[in-house]
Amino acid sequence: MSAIKLNKMKIIQHVAAWMVFVIIQFIQFNAFNPLPETLNNNSKYIAFFFSNTLLILFYYLNYYYAFPKLLFNNKKLSYVIFACFYLSLFFLLFLNFPDYIIITEKVARHPFLFLIIFIVIRLILIFFVSYTFYNQKRKIEEEKNNLKNEIYSLRSQINPHFLFNTLNNIYALSLIKSDLAGESIIKLSSIMRYMIKEQLNDLIPIRNEIDYINSYIELEKLRLPNTVNLDINFEGDFNRNKIAPLIFLPFIENVFKHGVSSEESSIVKIKITVSDDTFWLLVQNTKVKTSIKEFSGFGINNVKKRLNLIYPNNHELEIR
Repeated sequence: MSAIKLNKMKIIQHVAAWMVFVIIQFIQFNAFNPLPETLNNNSKYIAFFFSNTLLILFYYLNYYYAFPKLLFNNKKLSYVIFACFYLSLFFLLFLNFPDYIIITEKVARHPFLFLIIFIVIRLILIFFVSYTFYNQKRKIEEEKNNLKNEIYSLRSQINPHFLFNTLNNIYALSLIKSDLAGESIIKLSSIMRYMIKEQLNDLIPIRNEIDYINSYIELEKLRLPNTVNLDINFEGDFNRNKIAPLIFLPFIENVFKHGVSSEESSIVKIKITVSDDTFWLLVQNTKVKTSIKEFSGFGINNVKKRLNLIYPNNHELEIR
């Protein structure tokens, strides 16, 4: 769901919640607060309108300003001053409409005391509602930040892993005095710039990731022997959606790492298909003997963690 749709849904939810709140108060107001002879209808409902407007404003001032800037920012005294100031606004309102709060004869004997209780209870109610929702928001944001930090940590581990593999390839080319070693270094430099740039983005256009994968494949082609049958196929519209960056590199890497040999024939197949909101990656290779030795499964385990963090219950991974 897009951010615009989510924002619209939130606005509708807020409007609906406040409408229910005001309607309930309006029913209670008319049932238990009969119109005194000294107060006309217009004054009565003007006071009702302004009192509820102040309550609603108190919620949003708490949520967007007083809580983040004062209460949760080690400025509790400033928050108390803010709350007292807001309380005084209610007193000013009701002092201008002294008959607005008369409900029973018993209350009429102590109108000022009832005024204090009446205002404080309503403000406390709105305080706890806004506090509850804001606290939930803080916890969600903390979880998101922790999630982002873990994702960035996992993503940062990809660069040295990729770099070591590619440097091994370039080293192999340099041993046979191949002119392709220089070209490989240039391509590697371009790919590393891309990786560093996209490291800061949560999502990138699929087209960027496809171009990056193509560059990596071109880099690998420089060292492929004639014994390898390479089958690359990309299908779909790569310009519509976005995806988490650098998440497919270990799979592409492994195809070339385990499926390429100069001593025996092998097949390397990479197929990417984008359909609506689904991204499919299929990699296949013949398992061949290779001299490359490194920590087994590091890259794949890294990707599994990232998939679980970024796309929980929204991805499938099958390895055979």
